[in-house]
Amino acid sequence: MKRQIFHGLMLVVAGCWNLALAQNWQADSLTPSDFPICVDQEVLLERFKEVKLIGMGESSHGTREFFQMRNALTAFLIEKAGVKAIYVEAANLKMEGLNRYVMGDTITLDSAFRQLNRWVLTVESMKEFVEWLREYNSGQPAEEKVQLMGIDQDNYQDAGARLLTCWGVLNSEAPGTAMLHQRLLLNKRATAFQLAKGMDADEIKSHESLLDSLSLVIEELSVDTAHQETWEELSYHIANLQGVWRYAVASKKSAGRGYVTVRDPGMARNTMSRLKQLAPGERAVLWAHNEHIETGTMRLQGMGHFIQQAIGEKYYALGMDFVKGSCTVFSPEQKKLVPQAFEHPKKGPSKAFPKSETCAMWIDLKDHPQFAQSKIRIHDVPAVMLKNQQQGIELIFPGEHFDGLLLVPVSTPTQWINVFE
Repeated sequence: MKRQIFHGLMLVVAGCWNLALAQNWQADSLTPSDFPICVDQEVLLERFKEVKLIGMGESSHGTREFFQMRNALTAFLIEKAGVKAIYVEAANLKMEGLNRYVMGDTITLDSAFRQLNRWVLTVESMKEFVEWLREYNSGQPAEEKVQLMGIDQDNYQDAGARLLTCWGVLNSEAPGTAMLHQRLLLNKRATAFQLAKGMDADEIKSHESLLDSLSLVIEELSVDTAHQETWEELSYHIANLQGVWRYAVASKKSAGRGYVTVRDPGMARNTMSRLKQLAPGERAVLWAHNEHIETGTMRLQGMGHFIQQAIGEKYYALGMDFVKGSCTVFSPEQKKLVPQAFEHPKKGPSKAFPKSETCAMWIDLKDHPQFAQSKIRIHDVPAVMLKNQQQGIELIFPGEHFDGLLLVPVSTPTQWINVFE
């Protein structure tokens, strides 16, 4: 039954998304007649023929339609284009429960969502996708199963503990593991920010040097092919630990805003580390907010910028936006999730839709430079929305930030699942 549901959604991908063929696109004069041709499966497959990683963005974490479009497109690419991994804007270790679930483990879905503990993903549309992926994987041999993995930075203690677990598999000498446990300050049971806050500049530099030295040792020893998977995990976790530490130090120096300069490079490193584990011909998709998957500088350099620097045109950034509607956001004042209404921004692409339009619209920017070079405004909705906060709007040149833009006419709020009762 679930497979039938997703094949129904795949028809949206195969036959209902309009491909922009506008020759003279203007933000203030775009009409539906500029978009007469529907995209079929072959067109989509041709778009991604040389692509290794497809970034799928969202202008809001709380839009149901973004999940639906992303779910459908990802399912299509899994079945037709060799996608073997989905990388998600969430901490790697917290995503392990969901990955175990889709790989066929006995963990319950509620338990997996509790481990994740991230409201933007604990929603009905995400549940539908992971249930579909578990069913899809059940019919695949082990080497063909599709993984669901986090690429955001983990808690320092969690990342350190996992690093030591991998180290213990490779190094049976207990004293070596115990020494690392102490030197990495894992015996203090404190967050990276708490550790950095209690250090002076020399101590911070010394700890960073320790992590860098350990990274070099791991890199030099990773030629041991007898334990290749463990070495790959070890390399991932030391890079993750370095990223978490830089995040904490930057936060200490900038009153808690270290994510602005450190988080995206860290997510890019984690993504590239995972991408290298794929076999030739295999692809992955990346799910994250627009400001993370974009290749330009909506705010600062997003992880998509660093990924593009590393693999060039093998990365395709697909931004998503809506014309108008409501999104789910978290209200600190009310201490709960609430729907927040948004109108279309001035000089936004809203005139692309007739009043009766119900389909999403895909605009491939590489093929349409006039649209790519037009200055437009798109939504940029934060997960946390303060009272009286200005609506998040970003002014962009689409082609500088994305390779494609997917527009939906109306946004409706995601439906949160309470897995803690």
